[in-house]
Amino acid sequence: MGFILMYDITNEESFNAVQDWSTQIKTYSWDNAQVLLVGNKCDMEDERVVSSERGRQLADHL
Repeated sequence: MGFILMYDITNEESFNAVQDWSTQIKTYSWDNAQVLLVGNKCDMEDERVVSSERGRQLADHL
């Protein structure tokens, strides 16, 4: 069993919330829970505020 954490690439707040969600998963889930990070709304590239690189860095951290 695992978790999908999704954020909106056009919304900084949704990206920042991922850290809180990850903390909750680590607190209330089992030790080896799998987490998949997904950046949503990739079709809105011209409105992007969260870079792909930041998403990759966060995924590596999780």
